[in-house]
Amino acid sequence: CAYEIFVSLTVARKPPYLYDMYAVSGAGAAVGYTDGLAEVDVAAGHEACWQHRGGAHAHKARREAGFPIDIAQMALGVRLQDAQASREEDRRHILNAIAERDLELEPLLAHSMYGHVTDALRWRLGVAMHASVPEEVPFRSLSEPAGWQRQALSAYAGLTAAFGARGMYALCSDVWARILEIQRDSLGPCHPDVAATYNNMASILVSNGNYDRAME
Repeated sequence: CAYEIFVSLTVARKPPYLYDMYAVSGAGAAVGYTDGLAEVDVAAGHEACWQHRGGAHAHKARREAGFPIDIAQMALGVRLQDAQASREEDRRHILNAIAERDLELEPLLAHSMYGHVTDALRWRLGVAMHASVPEEVPFRSLSEPAGWQRQALSAYAGLTAAFGARGMYALCSDVWARILEIQRDSLGPCHPDVAATYNNMASILVSNGNYDRAME
């Protein structure tokens, strides 16, 4: 899947490609991390039994918590150049295409694009894991790939919606703090988006009963 990962995670496109990852659970059922809400999450979110628990976002977290954690942890250590293929020529062509070299050359052992795609995959997987099993992947352990401020803001906005809907305000505050850092660095402290983020952070603090901090 190395080439698919490269295309879906790094190629600029509007609307952007989505990237999902599936595995088989110990019970033999397919379970996966989806890029955004799946149709089953949206449908379940309208059911009374899920509405009071966070709706679609809560259903998504519950569904994805079944992803085999050992496989997810192993994927966090993956390196693109170590990937295997059913045919060696396929591996050669994929790695050279990513490195923008002649497809028939012997693949390089290291290249900046290998690192970029690897960083993107690890980060996107880490974000998905944090949403469903935050105790396994602390938010501050996530590191966005260089130049990915726009993608990070979009992904982190999804996390704030997920945690906010489920009443997980401390986790939500951590994500908003990182969003604020990115916005201040990329947009400047006086940008309207920065002001909106301050407002959102205050709302979360009020929801959690931290009125004094919200006033700050």
